[in-house]
Amino acid sequence: MKAKKLVADILAVCLIFGGFLSNGVVSQAAMSDPGNTISPRWVTVQKAEAKLTLSGSKASCGIDVAGYSNVSKISGTLKLILIKDNGSIESVQSWYLTGGSNLREIKTATVSSSGIYQLSFDGTATTKDGKTENITASDTKVY
Repeated sequence: MKAKKLVADILAVCLIFGGFLSNGVVSQAAMSDPGNTISPRWVTVQKAEAKLTLSGSKASCGIDVAGYSNVSKISGTLKLILIKDNGSIESVQSWYLTGGSNLREIKTATVSSSGIYQLSFDGTATTKDGKTENITASDTKVY
């Protein structure tokens, strides 16, 4: 019984370190070409990108989710939060959005305090046969 536990532990360590090594290779490739973007992959959508732009006292909050042809609905919440210099978190604005196989929206919020602004989208893509998949995207800017 101890031998099986030992084999399982060794296998787990190999899988963990193997993941770290492959992530390191990917990270080095991304650093060598800063234009590369490493992003998660989903079964139901081709891309999910959040875009935050700060200009003066305005925040432009965009989300672009492109579903495959079998997607019938994409919906979720787009949130803008402020992480203040003292570490406290403040909700700035939140929008519930829904669309068909594509969801492209740009919303505007007012910003006034310095700190780190984070735009995040947490949503769901639903296929025509009723299967769902969680979709996330975020962007962060310092103000």
